[in-house]
Amino acid sequence: MKNGIHKFNHLVKGIPNTEENREEVKRINQQAKKSKSRWRLGIKYRKPKVGVKWGWGGTVSCENAEEFAVYVRDQIEWSDREENKAYQRLSAKYMALLQKHNMRELKDIVTELLGNVEELSYAVDRGEDWSSIFRSLDSVKCHLDKDLENIEKY
Repeated sequence: MKNGIHKFNHLVKGIPNTEENREEVKRINQQAKKSKSRWRLGIKYRKPKVGVKWGWGGTVSCENAEEFAVYVRDQIEWSDREENKAYQRLSAKYMALLQKHNMRELKDIVTELLGNVEELSYAVDRGEDWSSIFRSLDSVKCHLDKDLENIEKY
């Protein structure tokens, strides 16, 4: 608790588990449906009667609960919610930017690689020793591996 603020997800708790109270929640949900609200109230039964053990997640069955808590539930599917759509748009932009960045990195790597191949081609034309050419190719491969590792880090 910070500054008297609790961080529970219920709207209200400690409501006596009576038929009348459950019917009132049901009536509010019917009214919400009529008014085309995206929100509904949900009940979680709490505080087990004497001799009854808590169930999974702190719930008990309706007939074994002395109280219940009320939660607000969104009726819109997660995939259709505006906050998810905004996340999807931002994620797509991020992936496009990342791909563009990686392509620029790859272009620099390929340009450098082409320069190295050209140098080695001149070395072959000059009749240089194959072992030095092999070492140069191996060095180019190591640099390429390192550059590709850097791209994969993103």
